[in-house]
Amino acid sequence: MRLDDAAPAVQLAEVLSPDDTLSFSSSLGTAHVADLSQPLEVQDGSPMTSYRAGDVAYWPRQQRVVIFLAHGSAVPTGGLIQIGRVVTGLDYLDGCARDCQVRLSAPTSEPLGLGRDR
Repeated sequence: MRLDDAAPAVQLAEVLSPDDTLSFSSSLGTAHVADLSQPLEVQDGSPMTSYRAGDVAYWPRQQRVVIFLAHGSAVPTGGLIQIGRVVTGLDYLDGCARDCQVRLSAPTSEPLGLGRDR
């Protein structure tokens, strides 16, 4: 995944160490969501009105990271903030329904892949 340089994405990268994992679960088959332990600042974020498979967003109202598996335009109440894009590993999430352990690792300036926690 490649994180944007907006404040929410930078803050997420600072909060997660390279060995941290987030536990994602399927949300109606179109996205996977993971709860964060603390909110991210959204002032400098780019609001989303639609999304593509592989887009990564922050959902401020629910304090969640969302990875989209399909294209769409149904944005939840409270909006979504674009924070990045998955480059590799989207097929892992597509085949997982619950407790999908995903490691988001590497600095924000380099491409990141989704890695399974083994």
